[in-house]
Amino acid sequence: MMNKEAAISIVVPVYNTKEYLTQCIESIIGQTHHNMEIILVDDGSNDGSELICDEYAGEDSRIKVIHRENGGLVSARREGVRTAASHWVSFVDSDDWIEKDMFEEMLTKAEECGNPDIVVARSFHEKGSLYFQRSGVIAPGVYQGNAISDIIPRMIIGDDSGEWGIEGSAWGKIYNRELLLSVLDQIDDRITYGEDGAMVYGMIPRCNSVAVMEGCYYHYRIHPGSMATSYNTGTFERLQLLKSYFEREFKETGIWEQQKAGVHKILFMFLMQAMKAMYDLDMGYQFPFSMIDKEWRIVLYGAGVIGKCYYNSLKTAGYANLALWADKNYLSLQEQGYPVESPEDILRASYDYVLIAIEGKQNYEQIKDELVALGVDERKILWEAPVLSYV
Repeated sequence: MMNKEAAISIVVPVYNTKEYLTQCIESIIGQTHHNMEIILVDDGSNDGSELICDEYAGEDSRIKVIHRENGGLVSARREGVRTAASHWVSFVDSDDWIEKDMFEEMLTKAEECGNPDIVVARSFHEKGSLYFQRSGVIAPGVYQGNAISDIIPRMIIGDDSGEWGIEGSAWGKIYNRELLLSVLDQIDDRITYGEDGAMVYGMIPRCNSVAVMEGCYYHYRIHPGSMATSYNTGTFERLQLLKSYFEREFKETGIWEQQKAGVHKILFMFLMQAMKAMYDLDMGYQFPFSMIDKEWRIVLYGAGVIGKCYYNSLKTAGYANLALWADKNYLSLQEQGYPVESPEDILRASYDYVLIAIEGKQNYEQIKDELVALGVDERKILWEAPVLSYV
């Protein structure tokens, strides 16, 4: 019988991940924190994953299996959370795995922080033998009261580099079950793009407190099947469902105008992926070659989506001389393998101009003022509105 006093309920939606499922379940049952229930939601698997679920349930009394017809990730998560008996709920995707002390550390942090509504940790992103740590740019700490109001404007677009404030993945977090379920009940089952972000960013404005951890425990595995999303002519209708959800939820909490740019970022990300997949387009932001002399020494400021496109263009074309690549979020970017330095390093670099890679004139003006305050000559700062291109 399931332990009704379990400290945490782990919900694992399962759909045809036989190759990875054993490692996933083993990493959960091997946790140093034993007082948990594990809910495997078999969402209509037909590759043998459903049999693996039953085998583990027969060996470990903490495991419950729900077999159901395929209904999608949103409804699978909702059913798992409705079944959960614990105050705390977490998600693990069935093709991922977790460090053995993940839930012990996260529950300890929750207790130390007065049981916030969400506890957020960092994650490892793995592709073959390569891996890097990921986190949003909101610093570790406990946010409550006025501090919650401070992080909500930055929860999607965290800073002027365009990096996430809080990573919008469902995993790598533990949630207050009651509040989580109230959010899941508002998400349309037909949303198949951005469902993680719909849940996370729909919940944060309703939280009384949020704790952000330094620890990194979750291993997100990037493989050909990890993006099970398919793109077709129905993509645009489903993205409209996502936009409508965000607009309704954020208007209800009074933050729609504040979050509109962040929602557009999410939608644009999926639109780019869809256009690439459907029409075999190589899309990105065009480097402003017309305003840069090929002999100049350039400091590239900004390592978000636009900055990364500019950096790749410079390296590929062998154009100009890159004296330095700088970004406020340089520590996190360095952990991901990007050769990005601190903005303070600009003062020690030898360069002709600083090129700001950012979208929006207002954002540019803000960064320019910060650079001037740092000691950069305003006459050496360049910017042009980014232009999306494809080949």
